[in-house]
Amino acid sequence: MKLKADLSTEQDFSPLTMHNPSTLLNELAVAAATGDRARGIRLHTLIATAQGRYDFAQPNLNTTFPDVQPERFAQWFVRKWDLQ
Repeated sequence: MKLKADLSTEQDFSPLTMHNPSTLLNELAVAAATGDRARGIRLHTLIATAQGRYDFAQPNLNTTFPDVQPERFAQWFVRKWDLQ
C-alpha cells in the first residue's frame, strides 16, 4: 500500500495529540518519506491499536488453556534458585 504525503504541510508528530486513523496514515507516510524508521514502527503500532488488533473479548487465557497452571513469581524464584 503506497501512501502519498504532502510534505509542504508537514508537522512534527506529537504523541500527546489526538490522532485518528487517517492522520496516523499521513504521519506514517511522512515517516517513510523522511526515513524515520523508529517513528514508523511506533506509528504502525498505533495504527494496529486504532484498528482494534489488540482488543480481546476474553483477556484471561486461563480458561482457554486449562492444562497450564500459572505460578506465582515467588514460587518460581524459590524453585528456580533451589532456595528451599
